[in-house]
Amino acid sequence: NPEQATVLNPEEESPAPEVGISKPEGTDSRPETLRPGTPELPAEEELCSGKPFDAFTDLKNGSLFAFRGQYCYELDEKAVRPGYPKLIRDVWGIEGPIDAAFTRINCQGKTYLFKGSQYWRFEDGVLDPDYPRNISDGFDGMPDNVDAALALPAHSYSGRERVYFFKGKQY
Repeated sequence: NPEQATVLNPEEESPAPEVGISKPEGTDSRPETLRPGTPELPAEEELCSGKPFDAFTDLKNGSLFAFRGQYCYELDEKAVRPGYPKLIRDVWGIEGPIDAAFTRINCQGKTYLFKGSQYWRFEDGVLDPDYPRNISDGFDGMPDNVDAALALPAHSYSGRERVYFFKGKQY
């Protein structure tokens, strides 16, 4: 709930200890190169920093993605997968942060990422042709800049999958 959330100034935040995350000695979780003209990356992006996440989605292959700021994490049943966090743009081709994400459950298992007035649709990590598209073109009556999205499976074979979008106090 945004009204109850505590907002911390980045200068006031103290680094959280790493819990349950270990990296091999001498490795760096950041990409090896930066594109020219991009800002410097922070020294570390910690999963358990206490900063809120922007979105989560599970893929049809069973992996789970968490998005926060410019970064994404791929998670398995127990931990962050090796090599993460990675920049969202390096994995999904979209400049982070994103607003919301969901994966269709009963249909083809396509994954949708939302940012501002646009959305991107992926199948097995590959962007579908003719994307991004405007949210208003693909989701009639949906506002831009959604806060979150959630796909629920059909309750029966003949039922329909439902996707809920959240913005402010409305869904």
